[in-house]
Amino acid sequence: LRPVSYTWDIEAYCRHTGELLEESLAENRAHASTIVYTGFLAQEVEDAAQQIGYDFSGIVAPEDEDDNYGLRYAEFTVPLVKAVQEQQAQIAFLQSSLDTVLAMVEELQSQLAILKASIK
Repeated sequence: LRPVSYTWDIEAYCRHTGELLEESLAENRAHASTIVYTGFLAQEVEDAAQQIGYDFSGIVAPEDEDDNYGLRYAEFTVPLVKAVQEQQAQIAFLQSSLDTVLAMVEELQSQLAILKASIK
């Protein structure tokens, strides 16, 4: 997933969805449109989920041409926890393998030292 930073053009959003642009809220809209948000693009999240065959409930797909994509970020928690658990299992396996290899290297170094001493 690719994190992005963006500003939200609220007036363009309202025109797209057909929401009323109340003049009394123009200043608030202008201020809110300067805030920099960080998130994911829902279409990219959808593509990534489809590529791995994951039915992700955190994607809100548009229902018609006037609707927008959205994400429910709370829905990311469970798959992220699962991914961390899977990585932790891989780390434990790799650590065990490394410990075995280091023990072998230590044994070989010991045997090499004995051989070197016997040659002298």
